[in-house]
Amino acid sequence: MAPPLHVAAAQSEAIATIRKALQGQAYQHIRVIGEPGIGKTRLVLEALSTEDLAPMVIYSPHAEDFQHSRLLNELLRGDLHYHAIVVIDECS
Repeated sequence: MAPPLHVAAAQSEAIATIRKALQGQAYQHIRVIGEPGIGKTRLVLEALSTEDLAPMVIYSPHAEDFQHSRLLNELLRGDLHYHAIVVIDECS
């Protein structure tokens, strides 16, 4: 269990922006960039922790592993229709 997240105003705004974008289904791709270790992953996962978004989240800790996974192939199938939020960490 992660410790409680205490965020500054700018972080809180970023969380709200991510949630709003995904809840409105306006975006197909959101990229969060920054220096290693500043809390990007924690911020994104916090944004996705709401009851309506959390069930759709698929998290992959390494981009290369996801790229070679069977799951990626399943998500790309044209005959399936569903929504997923894929969080891919450690992208080079």
